[in-house]
Amino acid sequence: MSALDNAELGELVKIFQTLQREEVANQITERNVVDIVNILLKKNIIELVYTTDGKEYLTRDELKREIVDEVHASFGRLNVVNLPRLLSVHPRHVEQALPEVLEETPGLRLEDSELMTDQYLWEAVQAAADALNEHGSLPVTEFASRYQFSSGFAMSILTTAVQEGRLDAVIQNSVLYTKRYVSSQKIILRSGLLAVTQPLDLAAFYERHQLFTPLMDTLITELQSELPGVFHGHTYTPSVFERYRTSQIENIYTSNGYIDYATLQRMGITNARQYLLSRYNPSGGPADASPTGSPVTVDTQRHGGKRKNANKSAQKNAKDEVLPIVRANKEYPLCGYALSLCFMSDRHLANMVALQPIAEAEVAAVDVAQILPNCVDLEKDWPLLRPRLCELYSGLDKCDLIANVILIREDFKVKMRPLLVSALQSQDVLVQSGKQKLEESVIKVISDQLDLDPEQYDGVLKEIADRWSDFIEDILRQVDALRKGKAASQAKELRQSLISKMTNIWVELVVLSKGIRWAKLEFDEDTYVALNRYVLGGQAYELCREVFLNESLDNVKLFKEIRTALDQVSNISSLTKVLAPFPEKERQALMPIVDALKGKELGPLMNLLQSMSGVGHIAIASFHAPNKKIERDTYTKMKMAVVEEVQATSFGHSAAENGVLFAALCTILIHHLFHVHVRIPGKMVRSVVARLAKESNAPANLAAVHEAVSSALQSNQVSTESLDKLNLFREQVLGDILN
Repeated sequence: MSALDNAELGELVKIFQTLQREEVANQITERNVVDIVNILLKKNIIELVYTTDGKEYLTRDELKREIVDEVHASFGRLNVVNLPRLLSVHPRHVEQALPEVLEETPGLRLEDSELMTDQYLWEAVQAAADALNEHGSLPVTEFASRYQFSSGFAMSILTTAVQEGRLDAVIQNSVLYTKRYVSSQKIILRSGLLAVTQPLDLAAFYERHQLFTPLMDTLITELQSELPGVFHGHTYTPSVFERYRTSQIENIYTSNGYIDYATLQRMGITNARQYLLSRYNPSGGPADASPTGSPVTVDTQRHGGKRKNANKSAQKNAKDEVLPIVRANKEYPLCGYALSLCFMSDRHLANMVALQPIAEAEVAAVDVAQILPNCVDLEKDWPLLRPRLCELYSGLDKCDLIANVILIREDFKVKMRPLLVSALQSQDVLVQSGKQKLEESVIKVISDQLDLDPEQYDGVLKEIADRWSDFIEDILRQVDALRKGKAASQAKELRQSLISKMTNIWVELVVLSKGIRWAKLEFDEDTYVALNRYVLGGQAYELCREVFLNESLDNVKLFKEIRTALDQVSNISSLTKVLAPFPEKERQALMPIVDALKGKELGPLMNLLQSMSGVGHIAIASFHAPNKKIERDTYTKMKMAVVEEVQATSFGHSAAENGVLFAALCTILIHHLFHVHVRIPGKMVRSVVARLAKESNAPANLAAVHEAVSSALQSNQVSTESLDKLNLFREQVLGDILN
């Protein structure tokens, strides 16, 4: 087309049409025409656009005109993707023609692949104006949604319309408002806020009165200087309520000396801590809250025993914190401390007389949790309160807070040393062993001295013991040393006591052995065996028990086990069980003693004990023949013991007791007539009476008395006549032996 103008093209068309109408012999077919056009296009003689159906050719100008016509035919808005279908051309021809169309057509624009005329956009803006006049507001998103514009494009055309004066509106937060609408919203809001006497939630107010929420922040800004109140976010507090609330807060604070933040929050104050700081303290901030105060350094590390070690890494990272001291003065009489849950006045701290006794060392501990209000969290607040309390109550700096409950004097630990030493010694907790037993003993002493209920203050007492761990370990070492010295002394005394007792029993057995040898000559075999077994089950059995106990004395644990085992046996037959705790070698060495004790004669047992003592198999060296004086003294002592036994009682109405007393009288008669000691068991009485009756100086009524005792035992009755006879016999025997 660049080489041909419209006239030439029209002329060419006429030529083609003339040629087509002519009847010639060689007429050009449609195919020949296509070939000719292709040759012309190839040689750039003409410029045409094919239609997709192959029936038409379009010039470039015709294509551009048809594009514009299609947009107008679509009421001023047409998607570019629809043009190839409507024009029956390939999409690339449309893409190539569009830039020229937009450049040559001022009233046409391309937006998001859509062609739009200015008239279409003007009508859209006019529709927006109508909506504004009707409703007073129009969100840009609603406008964009209605016309299927992007939000950015919708905002752009509306902003342009407002700037050019085509829209009488203001834009706020992507919403268009008429000035009259904004004014009406402001009037409604002002009227509502002027009428309230309580804090008002603006969101609820807007919802209740169906106001337009997006305008809220704008109207709040405009009304702040016009209303007698303050805005906190979307909450309006009128001045009349603020004055009433302030009066309430002041009354609570001055009456109690403190006020908790929850109370202020219920009154509608969200940042209660900052509110109180700004009202009562000069600067309104904790970093410089002291009008006359000086900063103090508080070591945040805790001083303890095991917990200090357990939290060593945490304490290593802990840093000293500089905290202010707040002091009340004329200018700021109600200044105080902003604690974690409440605000406490300095005057209230100055009036805590309950802290005076511990500060002056009148008591060792006080429950500071009961002195301070419940809203004080001691774990968080004590570092802030402690410097001022130490300043107010001289001596409080020598106290330590335990488990955030109990305030205890540091010098109390020194006073506890002798008490703990005494308690641990008396309870012998080291011998009993067990960490739990030790802790219970320590806690018991501490609770008694501090007058603290062990159940109520269990955690406090355990933390005291925990913090004093090094101190208690030192006491334990002291107690252990004392215990070892005492144990050694007690072991020595016990061994001496056992040896003395075993020696005495041994000498008694020596005396008894002579009586048994006499009995062997005087009585039959059965009586002799009965006498031996009576002695084996008596003094000999007791001696063997003491021997076993003495053998275990070098080992405290073994000694306890043997003593316990001995308490559980009462006769020879079960004595073997006592040897079970001994090591195998010692048990085998001691077993012959038990076997000999179960024999028929006393002699083999005494020979065995004397042999084992002589070679050191048992830890006693006194099992040998005593000297004559000791033997005579022991014999006399044993004789007089029987005499005293008889003197201490008399025949009565108990036949069994009468039998025992008669046997004792027979023993006295043997002493008197044969000068040997033989303790007569019940089985031997008849044989002994028969032997005594042979002696000329024996009591004449011996046989008759024996008969009376035997009859009473058989009938289990004692007649008055026989009772007189028996007591007369008793007096006679005692008279003979004593004279």
